Amino acid sequence: MVDAGEPTSPGDPSTVPLCHHGAHTCDERGTMDEPIPDFFGHLPTLMLALSVVFFIIFLCVTAFIVFTWVKSYQVLERQGVDPLGVPAQIAGRLATSKLLAPEMSVEARLRDLEDLHTRGVISDEEYRGARDRVLADS
Repeated sequence: MVDAGEPTSPGDPSTVPLCHHGAHTCDERGTMDEPIPDFFGHLPTLMLALSVVFFIIFLCVTAFIVFTWVKSYQVLERQGVDPLGVPAQIAGRLATSKLLAPEMSVEARLRDLEDLHTRGVISDEEYRGARDRVLADS
């Protein structure tokens, strides 16, 4: 019976190493090979450290987001605005804003004034004042 650590013949290349010395192995002549580097020995510690760092960063970002949202909510509430309806309120105000409305030409503004005057919505004095302002702004 042949021992697993002994070569079957002296020149046989498929021999099993004769000995194991920790990170070193011996060949059939008993000489030690180069040490096998231990790349993964500290992997669990490294993974734990990275997980802790990631968790701390995650908590900080989450706390910042919550803090910012709470402060915005408080400011909007003090201003008398519904904090949950702000986007809809802003969109409604922008849609009816005179700043975003297309500017009417002088002729169109004068036509509107003439129409208001003929329908009796504005008096002669209001018509003349508004007409003078339109002509002065142009």
